[in-house]
Amino acid sequence: MMRWIHRAAGLILFSGLLFSALTFLPAAFQGGEAWSTFTAGLEAKRGDAILYGMGVLVLTTLYLLTGLRSRQSTDFLAYETENGSVSISLKALQDVLVQLKNEDGHIVSLRPEVRAVHDELDVALDVRVKVGGNVPMISERLQEQCRTLIRDRIGIRDIRNVEVRIQEFIGKAQAGEEPIEVKAEPFRGGS
Repeated sequence: MMRWIHRAAGLILFSGLLFSALTFLPAAFQGGEAWSTFTAGLEAKRGDAILYGMGVLVLTTLYLLTGLRSRQSTDFLAYETENGSVSISLKALQDVLVQLKNEDGHIVSLRPEVRAVHDELDVALDVRVKVGGNVPMISERLQEQCRTLIRDRIGIRDIRNVEVRIQEFIGKAQAGEEPIEVKAEPFRGGS
């Protein structure tokens, strides 16, 4: 309900401000007689101008207040089973996914982020890894285990994407390991 109020207030506010700009700007750019006529018209309709200004203030306040989300609001993922409906908070799902950190000794920390997109899930795993860990293997294993955990323990099968984002390497390279040198090429556009 609040989302619709927010959208309606935004649409009315935008339309009103656009109308004001299209009314005000031509007279301002023409200057001289056009500007004098415009300001004289405003002077004659001072009461209407005050009501219009108050309306803009009320709509702006309504738009801002309905755009804020309360901290108690939680996003839920809901699905139907043969016995009824199940709703799981995305926060609870993220709490379950944190245990994936224990699946590999090279993972220092793991912070999951879950978003429901239509009837599917997008999962992003922000991971900090110890230097020396096999990133492709860790990433693939995390993606598989994430899908399995959500499917088997939560009961959700529609997982659109599991993205592993390596945020940081922790520790120093082992003696004898040579650092990898990465050179970025400038983008040249075109084919």
